[in-house]
Amino acid sequence: MSELQEPVLSIRHLTTEFALPSGSGKAVDDLSFEILKGETLGIVGESGCGKSMTALSILNLVPSPPGNISSGEIFLEHRNLLKLDDRQMREVRGKDISMIFQEPMTSLNPVLTIGYQIEEVLQKHLGLSKADARKKTTDLLELVKIPEAEKRTKQFPHQLSGGMRQRAMIAMALSCEPKILIADEPTTALDVTIQAQVLGLIRELRDRLNTAILLITHDLGVIAENADRVIVMYAGKKIEEASVIELFESPQHPYTQGLLRSVPSFDETENPSPHPQTSLEEIKGTVPPLDKKPPGCSFAPRCNFASDRCLQIAPNLTEISARHMVACWNVK
Repeated sequence: MSELQEPVLSIRHLTTEFALPSGSGKAVDDLSFEILKGETLGIVGESGCGKSMTALSILNLVPSPPGNISSGEIFLEHRNLLKLDDRQMREVRGKDISMIFQEPMTSLNPVLTIGYQIEEVLQKHLGLSKADARKKTTDLLELVKIPEAEKRTKQFPHQLSGGMRQRAMIAMALSCEPKILIADEPTTALDVTIQAQVLGLIRELRDRLNTAILLITHDLGVIAENADRVIVMYAGKKIEEASVIELFESPQHPYTQGLLRSVPSFDETENPSPHPQTSLEEIKGTVPPLDKKPPGCSFAPRCNFASDRCLQIAPNLTEISARHMVACWNVK
């Protein structure tokens, strides 16, 4: 990937807040990152870390009230999405930026056929006639490897399996060949075999269309196999960012290290490690609520290495090597 290539998406100091009975809380806190064309950027973290809210902020779909984007900039190439009105944002959604949601059964309209829902997108954004939209819909379902594609266009979401519904969502998301595809936990509730097929399909379509992908997941295995770069989020903040290889080989933040220790490793007899893992570890405690974040590092109350400074002052992101950023006082 060329370092001189301009990003297709650039997030600058994005903050999304929610009004709460006890005050306001930041679901996304001063977040910045970029995605290049054809690149897959993974965002990982526990539930409540701000991953999905980042995606909703990009598409300006934050429920308001109680939420609002209080500061920052979101550039799609040279266009600041936060300056667009509702009509202009509707033109961007689906055409330039598409999203695969966590659960297709709740994202697809249950009273409309799969074909109608995809055709509607094609007619609105590409101006296709009904006949052309119908033909392209069948082609799209074939592209995502749905058998008997023409027959499936006439079926309703409940008549398809979970894997087929997810494939239909991918077909809809890619129907206008978007510049950016946001995949928010795209394999949730799917069995392992179907998960592998869906992720393989996303990679194949990315390579074919050169689409930038923002892959949001809690599954580090999915990140390892599919991402080029990774952002680790905690309590709304970016606490580490690196290439996928460097993050897995040399994680620096205690939270990242904890996440990696909490998942099974490869067979040590085939892949000996300098730090053999005999059992899985858990990160004690939970992500703090939006209105009860500690004054210093948000992870400090759960961290085995926290000092008084960690509890009182939040660390800034520091570049410790080329494009490897960490927010931790204990990183040397």
